[in-house]
Amino acid sequence: MIEEGPTTHCHDILDQDRFDAVIVGTGLWQSMLAAGLSIAGKSVLHCDPNEYYGGECATLPWAQFYKSLLDKGAIYSSYGEDPGQQFLFDLQPKVIFSTSNLVDDIVKSKSFHYLSFQCINNYYTVLDGAVTAVPISKADIFQCGFLDRSEKRRFMKLMHIALGDDTHSQAPSNSYDNELRQRFRDLPFALYLEELQLSKALQDIVLYSLCFADSAELKTADGILLVRKFIKSLGKFDSGALLYPVYGTGDIPQAFCRLSAVNGGIYLLRSDVTAKCPKTVILSESQQAIECDIFVDGSIELPDSSGIKSSGVLSRCICITTAPSKNTSSVSLIMMPPMLRKHSVRVLQLDETTGCAPKGCYILYLSSIQEENPESDLRAALDLLVVEEHRQKTLFYSESLHSNLIQVPEVLTSTIESGFSMDMDHKAEIARALFSRYCPGSHFLQKSPDQLPDVDLRNNPEFNEITVDADNSFDNDHCSEPYPE
Repeated sequence: MIEEGPTTHCHDILDQDRFDAVIVGTGLWQSMLAAGLSIAGKSVLHCDPNEYYGGECATLPWAQFYKSLLDKGAIYSSYGEDPGQQFLFDLQPKVIFSTSNLVDDIVKSKSFHYLSFQCINNYYTVLDGAVTAVPISKADIFQCGFLDRSEKRRFMKLMHIALGDDTHSQAPSNSYDNELRQRFRDLPFALYLEELQLSKALQDIVLYSLCFADSAELKTADGILLVRKFIKSLGKFDSGALLYPVYGTGDIPQAFCRLSAVNGGIYLLRSDVTAKCPKTVILSESQQAIECDIFVDGSIELPDSSGIKSSGVLSRCICITTAPSKNTSSVSLIMMPPMLRKHSVRVLQLDETTGCAPKGCYILYLSSIQEENPESDLRAALDLLVVEEHRQKTLFYSESLHSNLIQVPEVLTSTIESGFSMDMDHKAEIARALFSRYCPGSHFLQKSPDQLPDVDLRNNPEFNEITVDADNSFDNDHCSEPYPE
């Protein structure tokens, strides 16, 4: 986490009283929009009522993190002693697919100068009550001990179907496979996998470890796209498909804030803004009037009476341990299929290499769609993963998946804050859509200086120096290998 963000003006009155754009909130999409507008030559005033950057994506020390949950009334139960300031905690723990538009945005904007990433190479599921490694690459599938030859063949065939690969287009079954996929398009993906004769264990691996589904209700069309997204990300940076930002997810919006500041953006923390009229806003602290052409406020929560359906509540748990989860190591993602519940449980395990935990300690983030309460929903999963004597601190809490308003001149648009989404692509899409509205014809985040000052040098290897493992990739160039017999 960056300790000092972009330059923050602490004066009651700004030197200028007109900006092209005023943006409230420093979450990911707001920060990407601010960077895009600044790079495009717009003058930007970027405000946040919080005392930290990142909004709902922020990464915070324990005291700030705990206070944030207290202020929301989210805490359900807590056990053990509070951790020290050596830990950093995500309000919304997220990962990034190695092949994604967000990675492309980070690269082309050169905001990777402010970021480091840890590749997640370890993926696990629960089979017969035990944590078991998930085969995610061709090599893993060939060597997997709990799959027989026919299961390996069917698993590989599904991979090729998801990629849309025509290497085996001459096979007699090809036209039938295409017809079958269309027939099951709007039906549950689980039914399609069953029709392909995948075992229940393989169905769970595909649904929950490759698609990250929260239940068995995922549609086939969506499932195919999610499997493809996962496979396309394999082997791009190391052997895994996912990246986690060093110092937490909050470093990504901070990087875009830095980029905006380098290009002239002005930043105000602990400062809210009130719209007086479409072209004028009032700073809460100084009551200074600021004229602007663009006003974007993404911090407005919809009231319960808004009539827009709530997107539910998450059960979350943070557990600080002195040992990794059973049968796992280092940075890992554990997807637990529904057992006695309707919904799956996701577990992200972090260690010292992420910069979020001291040496010898681990942070486990458990999350699931809430059915009863956080402790009832997640206690069994935690007990399966970590023995009591290895736990230093355990916190069960809730997170509301609320609707937010994106307020822009003459337009009021609602968006659902999808906290249960594994990645942040949907947030980046909001930024792209708004940028296209304000700067039609301009390239988003495209114009960036070759040399960026104020680079965070504490842990900053070049983004593209992460090892590429092409042998484990399922890319079409590597699909000529026959199915295992």
